[in-house]
Amino acid sequence: MCRAAVFWSRGARLAGIHDAMDSHSDHERAIRGFFDGFTTGVFPDDLFTANLLVWTTAGEMSGDHYRLMPKVVKSIFPDGLAFRIDALVLGADRAAAEVRSEGLQPDGPPYRNRYAFIFGFEGGRISSIAEHFNPLLVPRDLAERMMAALQRCLGGG
Repeated sequence: MCRAAVFWSRGARLAGIHDAMDSHSDHERAIRGFFDGFTTGVFPDDLFTANLLVWTTAGEMSGDHYRLMPKVVKSIFPDGLAFRIDALVLGADRAAAEVRSEGLQPDGPPYRNRYAFIFGFEGGRISSIAEHFNPLLVPRDLAERMMAALQRCLGGG
């Protein structure tokens, strides 16, 4: 079950609320497509702006590299990494999601983590992502496998 809250600025006019509600629906749809991408192994083609900005707990990452992450995750978790949205706050051009993940590695223990994502939007597409996760829940061997899989996706090994 997803709890959702939508906040408008105090100065929002009634005439603009319908437009805001439409953009909130678009933003929620984009966020769900984003998390579905980690399960299916690919993000939808029209999900991001060309100049996607990404920051994660591990550091800054290029948008091009981040676009490969579902493929990286799918190579380690054959059934994908399933995300559950626990809370979602939608704004005019920003959204925040409190999320948990779970996945099974074929040769390892189940993996679970908790996240806070902050999304920025431009023209109905995700333009920025700040992904915060608990690094203490990421085993060293999993982090190493993720980096190796990203290098393979980039054609470096």
